[in-house]
Amino acid sequence: MSIAGIIIEVQNGAEASVLTGLAQISQISVYGVKENQIVTVIEADNAASVNDTVSRVSLFDGVLGVYPVSISEDA
Repeated sequence: MSIAGIIIEVQNGAEASVLTGLAQISQISVYGVKENQIVTVIEADNAASVNDTVSRVSLFDGVLGVYPVSISEDA
């Protein structure tokens, strides 16, 4: 199991649409929104799945950047 804390930077006014998209991804939990940043955690089977999810989110309309702040993986 891999767990990654992620900050998603979005364009002003895009928060609601990005949150709607994030709600469609079962591996993502949203923990807060402050200004144009969304704090999330991704839980996936492995690091490759975390990377795939980050790549998917980075393609959402209104997303300026997806920044991992911590990653842990069970051995």
